[in-house]
Amino acid sequence: MKRWAVAFVLCALGAPFAGAGPSASVEHDGVSLHASVSPAEATVVDAVTLRIEAAAPAGVTLEWPASLMVAGEVSGFTVGAVREAGVRIDERGMLVDRREFDLEPFLPGETVLGPFEFGVQREGDAASTVTLPGVTVTITALLDDGADETLAGPKGVLEPPPEERSEWTPWIIAGTTAAGLAIALGVGVAVVRRRRPAPVSARQRALATLALLEDRVRGEGHLGRRPTNDEAYSALSDTLRGYIEGRFGYHATARTTEEFLRDARERRAGLPADAVDRLRTVLEVCDEVKFAGAEPGLHAAGSAIDEARAFVDAFSDRDAEEGL
Repeated sequence: MKRWAVAFVLCALGAPFAGAGPSASVEHDGVSLHASVSPAEATVVDAVTLRIEAAAPAGVTLEWPASLMVAGEVSGFTVGAVREAGVRIDERGMLVDRREFDLEPFLPGETVLGPFEFGVQREGDAASTVTLPGVTVTITALLDDGADETLAGPKGVLEPPPEERSEWTPWIIAGTTAAGLAIALGVGVAVVRRRRPAPVSARQRALATLALLEDRVRGEGHLGRRPTNDEAYSALSDTLRGYIEGRFGYHATARTTEEFLRDARERRAGLPADAVDRLRTVLEVCDEVKFAGAEPGLHAAGSAIDEARAFVDAFSDRDAEEGL
């Protein structure tokens, strides 16, 4: 059996028994971050999965590290894929964002992934940061030192005498090995491509978050206690602003409603002209609840969620989503 074949067999046998990796957590000023990696040990041809869960109170916007994106670099690893579970509201009323990153190693050795610095923006406050400690992963070589002689195959009488070897034998062996490697790599790439999930659009993420919020507001879905007026309208405002940021590239999460509406009217936010009127009512009601103590009630919150959903549907980029 060729060396490359033995190596692939060893990798395949070892994969099901890979254990979960180490983890790290931090909590600061209401924001909690948790990271884990699996497997804790892998070879240079394996990908490791980094999972990060970020939880923040309503009204707080977290900015993820710029390196955590496809083709980004994390401690010598390349980010090959990113999966987002979508924002949900937990039983404490916290907004939870969970993401997974497939990291591709380059060299063997023990590596600390991170630390990761998250930006924290509270409405009306200066921006700050929270640092999530790094997690450790060990990458080993594909073959152990000294394995060449063990895997090279039997010797002695099974080897043809040197004088019987054709001058073309080395070229035939090299060509066969190269062809086998190319086929194996091609199959591996095809499997990885088939398993790579489709990216989530801004519209899909916003609609999923609105559906969860609607279930909480109406006391359905067994997702924990119903949110307060402030929690419900803060989550609604954050969802709309996050959608606008993802859909139009305008940094709405870092702008007040007045600033955003002004920029939208002056066509600096990239929104269509008729989008401003559709947004004004919902965002101004959210501000009245958050900053003026208004209590329109959770029934009114359900209606506001319906308006937000209609806005997302009306101004989504369907053509771009179909091309994902």
